[in-house]
Amino acid sequence: VQRRIAVDLANLASYWLTNCNMAAQWLREHGAAVPHRVLPVYSNVGELPSRPTPRADKVVVFGGPANRAQVYRRLDAGFWRWVLEEGLAVHDIGPPICTAEYDRLRESQRIHAHGSLPAEQVSLRLSEARFGLLCYPPQVVAKSGVFAAYSAHGVCPILFADDYQVHDGLKPDHHYAAGYASLTEGRLSAEAIGSAAFDWYQPHRIDAHAQAFRDLMRASA
Repeated sequence: VQRRIAVDLANLASYWLTNCNMAAQWLREHGAAVPHRVLPVYSNVGELPSRPTPRADKVVVFGGPANRAQVYRRLDAGFWRWVLEEGLAVHDIGPPICTAEYDRLRESQRIHAHGSLPAEQVSLRLSEARFGLLCYPPQVVAKSGVFAAYSAHGVCPILFADDYQVHDGLKPDHHYAAGYASLTEGRLSAEAIGSAAFDWYQPHRIDAHAQAFRDLMRASA
């Protein structure tokens, strides 16, 4: 049903914009040939004009309860040992995760739970943090608002997924860490990844989206 609706809308549209190449390829195959753009989503908790350094020894887990719960299920004893050895503090930002499993983990690992925060407060904490955790398929991570927020603030994203390939210009262990193992082994630089993620984000800042709509409207007029 969703595919049929998408095809109907694409055929009715004067132009379209989507946020990842996988969706764009599908629309090109099934929709009318109209002006279009592919732009990964922008951060809805602010953007920074430059990447702040140095970063604090903080790990942020940000997003909705379901996505954050998926992240915590991926964190094994090796991760928590690394956090302890590196003197890192885990900061949880978002609506409460209402499970006994999370409550036990929060208590045992001393997770700093902030709950839901205003956008400016989220932005402040991301601008300080060294790492940001996310569980998301790489082929559609360009549509993740959490990944956009991490990238817009120069955080080193640590992505948990079942498979890692290059999508939407995002290279594993370059624009994000493919899991945490390479970081614990010293094979990757959090600073380099955070800087690469910040640079990747710049061409699709919110002003680029506004300009894209103006260009598309002119092209389809």
